[in-house]
Amino acid sequence: MNLEVGHLRLVVAVADAEDVRAAAHQLQLTQQSLLERLARIEAAFGGALFAHGGQYLEPTPAGRYVIGCARGILDALEDLGG
Repeated sequence: MNLEVGHLRLVVAVADAEDVRAAAHQLQLTQQSLLERLARIEAAFGGALFAHGGQYLEPTPAGRYVIGCARGILDALEDLGG
């Protein structure tokens, strides 16, 4: 799987929401769809980005790193007008 901007947006949205239901609502996805997409993204990174505890998602150390990088990339794209 090639990572795309949408994948980075999903990771950041999940981190910001900290809650599966809220993130799914924000992204206009079902909870199941969000979790399936997140699982594919985590597989592409080679490990868990979030510790799944019921409805709440807590970033793992790797997740915090990826979230920070994703925010930087998304900010740079916004600066470029994308």
